[in-house]
Amino acid sequence: MIRKFAAALVALVIAVGSVFADEVKGAFVKFADGKLTLKIEDKEKEFKIPADLKIKRKGKDGKETESTATESFTKMNDSKFKPTVVLTVEKEEVKDVKFEFKRPAK
Repeated sequence: MIRKFAAALVALVIAVGSVFADEVKGAFVKFADGKLTLKIEDKEKEFKIPADLKIKRKGKDGKETESTATESFTKMNDSKFKPTVVLTVEKEEVKDVKFEFKRPAK
């Protein structure tokens, strides 16, 4: 009986947690004034990026570095290569940022 209750409780927690967090995936367009613009299915959408949001990235040497998301997005404005950005959004607030880099075809 207790096992069934515990399993049901775990399933409920997972279901409720997934309802509140949403993953948004789109192509980087620009970053200005604390707002990130992504192109999602041929439409542009803006997201406010918190100034204190930190992201971790691994460099070519394998070292992990931490920087603010605003620094990374500001650098991308001037870059030729625009990655796919994956945002974790809860209640219209960005909680996490990930990048998907694809190598160009040779």
